[in-house]
Amino acid sequence: MSRREPPEQSLRMYGATIPFALTQSVREQSDDVRLSIAERYSSREVYRELVSKAAEALIAEGYLLPADLDEVVQRAIWRYNLCTAQS
Repeated sequence: MSRREPPEQSLRMYGATIPFALTQSVREQSDDVRLSIAERYSSREVYRELVSKAAEALIAEGYLLPADLDEVVQRAIWRYNLCTAQS
């Protein structure tokens, strides 16, 4: 690799997620003090709009490339769907 080529990412980012409870009643049963998904967002579309606005603000501030906007929103919606899927 020459000094002009960008380095490739050699390590994936690892971490953990503790999902929000789906509803206020589930949250209260588990003594979770964090607001539930239903308390935070009235619908998936409201969540999508909030994510889009936040990503657009990051673009305006130079922290996110405009070309990445759709991918960021799609990934956020994927995670929302994952966290709200009921068995």
